[in-house]
Amino acid sequence: MENGTNLYSAWSTIRSVTIAAGLPGKPTVSFDTDATTDSTLTLEWTVPETNGARITGYRVERNDRGNSGYDNWVRVGTTGASVTTYTDRNLYSGEWLCYRVAATSNVGTGPYSDEECESTTGQYAYDPDPPILRLSSVSPTGVTIAWDPPADDGGRPVTNYVYEMSDAQGSFHDDCEYAHWDRELWPEDPERCFLVAASQRTKNFSGLTPGESYSFRVRTVTAYTNGDWGEVHVRLPAARDNADTEGITEDLQLRVSPTSVTVNEGRGEARYTVRLNKAPQDGETIPLDWGVPQSSPDFFIDYQGEDNCSVFGGFNRDNWSRGCTFTLSAAEDPDAEDRIIIMEHRITVGSRSVSGPSVRVLVRDND
Repeated sequence: MENGTNLYSAWSTIRSVTIAAGLPGKPTVSFDTDATTDSTLTLEWTVPETNGARITGYRVERNDRGNSGYDNWVRVGTTGASVTTYTDRNLYSGEWLCYRVAATSNVGTGPYSDEECESTTGQYAYDPDPPILRLSSVSPTGVTIAWDPPADDGGRPVTNYVYEMSDAQGSFHDDCEYAHWDRELWPEDPERCFLVAASQRTKNFSGLTPGESYSFRVRTVTAYTNGDWGEVHVRLPAARDNADTEGITEDLQLRVSPTSVTVNEGRGEARYTVRLNKAPQDGETIPLDWGVPQSSPDFFIDYQGEDNCSVFGGFNRDNWSRGCTFTLSAAEDPDAEDRIIIMEHRITVGSRSVSGPSVRVLVRDND
């Protein structure tokens, strides 16, 4: 004021201005290592800047990239606004996992935290065993293979199997060696490599050539990796007009019943019988060959049938339908666990060895 005169103008009209709230800030994640077990991981995080809006909760995501190497974020949990910790359960031992957390408000979801990773305690996963593979049926023009889950899955559940039949020269395709997630590297021929679900454990191959040899292989796929291949080989029965088998019964093949038996340690017996599908011609004798893989545990075999099967001279027109009966038993073994043995059977047709169906023997521990 100068000489009684006001030098300032009047105040303007008061206006109210509302500044919109923003998304919550980014939390910082860490792990409570004291709470880590072989099946759980516990995350902790800081409360981020609210940016003008009340935080209503948090989202927790895990990167389930597995073997693919690509990000695959999956929400595994949510918490309330006052909870800044989360325990992820039902994990595998020795598993390396990565997580991120984002805060939510009535404005929306804020940015995710930086990815943080930690491992559960215990043993890390390793390669699974090959599946337990066998011939389920054999005919002059077809083969059915069957397999059981591997004895050791490497600490991860089986997710798939890969199977392949060899080519006419008995060779497998090198590209089938690639991991299942590298499908673009597999052979272009759709009749070679196949990836099937873990629930499928049998496959029929038809339209094959009588008298020819074929090989088949199957490998185990888990959530961690692939296992080595399990293989079986077979020469199909040949027709009588084949020069190498002149005089041999046409379409001769083995029949096995049953194809799967269980032997309880120290408790009773299990039996199966091997027969021919047809009578040999007059004067023909078809030898039977059988064996247990050398790596299999011992069990007891008794023999019944024509000429006692332990010195079985072979199938002829008199004994072919009665066949050879194998009676199996196992002694009590306090240190043993359940195990599976594959009994292999072959007949000699002329100069050729013809593989028949195999028998799956489960030796069950009764301790």
